[in-house]
Amino acid sequence: MAVVVFLALLATATNLLPWGRGVDLGVHAWVVAHRQSGVVAVAAVLTSLGTSWVTIPAVALVAFATATADVRGRVVQAAAVVAVMAAGVLCRSALAAFIARPRPPRHDWAVSASGLSFPSGHSTDAALAAGLIAWLLARRLAARRVIWASAAGYAAVIGATRVYLGVHWPTDVLGGWAFAAAWLAVASIALPVTRRPDSTPR
Repeated sequence: MAVVVFLALLATATNLLPWGRGVDLGVHAWVVAHRQSGVVAVAAVLTSLGTSWVTIPAVALVAFATATADVRGRVVQAAAVVAVMAAGVLCRSALAAFIARPRPPRHDWAVSASGLSFPSGHSTDAALAAGLIAWLLARRLAARRVIWASAAGYAAVIGATRVYLGVHWPTDVLGGWAFAAAWLAVASIALPVTRRPDSTPR
């Protein structure tokens, strides 16, 4: 499902579905016209929490801490999870370079930005990190609904800041979320992480 959604958003980003362009322009114009300086300052701080400099170390730390193994096993799990995260980040960057969608007009930006627009890097990084961290924690802790809700909230906030700050089109953010969801679906099968202590061996 995530792949289908991503392909639809990709078609919008490449103007194969022109109706999506109108949605992007309309939402972007409304957000820029209604921005407030105080909220911009908060959004600028929050958006920094979606960079790879924050997300990858956070994923590594949680992966290491949640492994039910000795130090070597913890390092192996952390390395495997970080590899999945880093590969997703690199693949997203390569895809953005191939699609080469321009960002919104620079005069609408409330913060500086670099790189291309689709899919959003911050939104992808945040969703990848949120998904991996929630998945790891949910295997060890009982409050799984709270964990997943918190992860979704974090990813949503980071994505919203990118639109609010004027540096991404809405479909860039949606594309980042869809890309991350598809990547995580595959990773959940491939990752060699330790089981929950209460899990039943197959």
